[in-house]
Amino acid sequence: MTSASVWPAWEGRLACPATRAPLRWTGERFDASVGGRSYPVRDGILRMAPEEAEQGFYDRHPFGPRSRAAMGEVDTRLDGELEELLEREGVRGPVLDVGCGTGRLAIPLAKRGLKVLALDRSVVSLAFVREACDAACVAGSALELPARDASFPLVVCSGVIHHTRDPWRALAECCRVAAPGGLLYLRTYNRRSLYRWIHAGPGGVLRLLARLGPPGRILSDGLGWLPYRAMRGLTRAPARAPAEIRARYENLILKRDISFLDRERLGRAVGIHGLVVQSLARGGGLQGNLNLIARRPAGPAEQPVPVRAPNP
Repeated sequence: MTSASVWPAWEGRLACPATRAPLRWTGERFDASVGGRSYPVRDGILRMAPEEAEQGFYDRHPFGPRSRAAMGEVDTRLDGELEELLEREGVRGPVLDVGCGTGRLAIPLAKRGLKVLALDRSVVSLAFVREACDAACVAGSALELPARDASFPLVVCSGVIHHTRDPWRALAECCRVAAPGGLLYLRTYNRRSLYRWIHAGPGGVLRLLARLGPPGRILSDGLGWLPYRAMRGLTRAPARAPAEIRARYENLILKRDISFLDRERLGRAVGIHGLVVQSLARGGGLQGNLNLIARRPAGPAEQPVPVRAPNP
């Protein structure tokens, strides 16, 4: 569980999300050096997002494992590419997990002894992380990361930027806070995937029905949720509590604000923001996620070759 004693150690890496001014820890909150803004710690979570932004879809449907059995499973399991990256690079942290949800990555990273700053806009999701490990939990936005420039040796952002209202701005923020020689590990939805067409076609019909009141919601669930739950029961998917399965369905099918990114444009955008792409591969399955690993050069001799800005 996160304790109040963790916060002074983060003073040199945190910044005001609105102005990027340095912050000073006072014992119960962070105060910005300019602008007069203050960010309190309540219930062990640093509140750096507007109150209205803390409520919403992911407070109603916290995404990720929540039951004790599921938490036990994720205590040691990481994405294969991230596991290999940690071993190959010998990453010692600190790590910024952008959009951590209920801790699918933040918890196993912290269990490995890494110093982790877990950020999410949902305080409900962060409460699970806080109870499961000693990561420092911050309620904030991926579009205005509360971190100083070039401050984290490893930035992790898995399955997040495509759920923001501006995925390219979220990407720019993740690149901004990567330290010299530091790494960005990012996964996002692929524009060229079967899932894109499922979300737009059948998913669009289900979302329309769900907005037509209780009768439409019942019909939408009958056509979408019940078959999804039944098919999941026939697969080898990890055991999950019913509420967790429902949250995943809502996130994949019924959530409207989703972006699908182009692989080539993603690679160019990372270069524009000063990082060098080490790998950019397409994952398997219906989603076919884009899996990116990029590094900020450690010195001027390693600066990337300038590239043309991506088309809007």
